[in-house]
Amino acid sequence: EQVRTFFSDRSEGASLLLIQCDPVFCQEALINHARYVTLQQRRRAEQALTGLDLIPRHVMFVIHLPPGLENRDRFFPLDFHPPWNVVFVDDLRPDDGSDKSEIVAGVQPLTMVAMLENSAADLAEAGRLAITRVFLRDWQNAICSCTVPVVEDEELADHNSYANRTRMLSRLVGMPRFTALVERCIVAVLQQHGTVNEDGLHLHVSMVVNGAVSGGSLRQSLMLALRSLIVQAASHALRFLDTDFNLQTLERFPNLWFALAEAPSVVEASAVALSSHMYRRGAAALARDAPVPNTGTHGVLVSMFPFHWRVVAILDDRKTRDALESVSGSKADGVAPYSS
Repeated sequence: EQVRTFFSDRSEGASLLLIQCDPVFCQEALINHARYVTLQQRRRAEQALTGLDLIPRHVMFVIHLPPGLENRDRFFPLDFHPPWNVVFVDDLRPDDGSDKSEIVAGVQPLTMVAMLENSAADLAEAGRLAITRVFLRDWQNAICSCTVPVVEDEELADHNSYANRTRMLSRLVGMPRFTALVERCIVAVLQQHGTVNEDGLHLHVSMVVNGAVSGGSLRQSLMLALRSLIVQAASHALRFLDTDFNLQTLERFPNLWFALAEAPSVVEASAVALSSHMYRRGAAALARDAPVPNTGTHGVLVSMFPFHWRVVAILDDRKTRDALESVSGSKADGVAPYSS
């Protein structure tokens, strides 16, 4: 009745009839029937009017598509038959950077096109991802996927309990040198996984396309996927840095710890990234639980010296041995020759 009244109205000036639909509560057949009725009333109005009497009348169907979930399809068929013009609106918020997100860094807006065409590593290298800001906000999510080995000694076990480790990390993330180190490792992990997959999609785009991440609009989903990748990369970085409970030595020997951490021969971000594992199709989008490495051969080893496993590896390396022998003039593990 409202459609018939709308088309039979003889008032001057163009007018618009807006019909809002929600496929969740309204069957597709009912929406199609409303479109059919609209076309029928339009034809009748055109037949009843002469060329001089034609007055612009516009009808718009606004169909709200809710976010697709694993147990709910985000589906509504569209046909492009005249006289209908079909437009898909992903997000009503402007795509000009005015809609700030915590993952956005710099003055250049993080547009949907930029997220579709660039990898997370490309966006990070261009300074468009606020990696440190995301890490400072989500570091607890990152350590939740870091499974530490069980320590039998009660005193050491209590000291390295999850609660105490959380309190320790809350202090460490307040150190700019520590967050800078973690960010370098995160960027390296993103670079390690910065190529497109067999479908020609970047990793975060694949997560959205395969339904692993859903955040409302496509743009919001892409931002959520990028955030998830940063958390996954942060988890891997923290697991490496906490090998043999190495992080607890930072507060005891801060100067030595950072001196070793900033030495490329001890912590090379690209080498750290080689063993990283990120999202794969069919897996959960959030960081997966993985054990924190421990080099103990007769039980769990609790480090008392920063990066001891890297220092030992360097000392055992053949190049180190050759250097020592060239300096001493003898076998490194032998006795120096007697000279008068």
